[in-house]
Amino acid sequence: MVKALLLPAAWLACSAAVAADLNPCLLKASDLAPVLGHMPLEGRAERDPLGVPMCVYEMKGETGRRFLLLVHAEPWDRKRFEQRVTLAEGSGIRRAQVLPGVGDASFFVPGVAGTLAGTRYIEMNGLKSATVRPVQPDEVTALLKLAVERLPKS
Repeated sequence: MVKALLLPAAWLACSAAVAADLNPCLLKASDLAPVLGHMPLEGRAERDPLGVPMCVYEMKGETGRRFLLLVHAEPWDRKRFEQRVTLAEGSGIRRAQVLPGVGDASFFVPGVAGTLAGTRYIEMNGLKSATVRPVQPDEVTALLKLAVERLPKS
């Protein structure tokens, strides 16, 4: 009984330690400015409600208009990535665009983009709400590539 309780506790402690070491602010405000159409405030590291490390870049003077960069500390596989793409497509309401040359797999729908690089998943949210201009797929590709390059080497 004690072993059954200790194993999940040890797993959670290790997961928290990995997440604590991970700085999700892989992009600078200056990297985002040309894509968003404005210079956001520098990112600040936070966690989403599920504990996923994320970096929040806010629009100056605009409450609620923010760009989020989520860097999942827990390993992802291709199946989980495909489930996320399906969710982003919203039951066929929109079609995800594949972004070639980014990680092992990547997608873009208006507002959201993500990439699977090895077992790491990175997602960008706010590609619609935090912008003052339409974002192009090649711009999203460049940002995702930069984020993947800046991931800590394990």
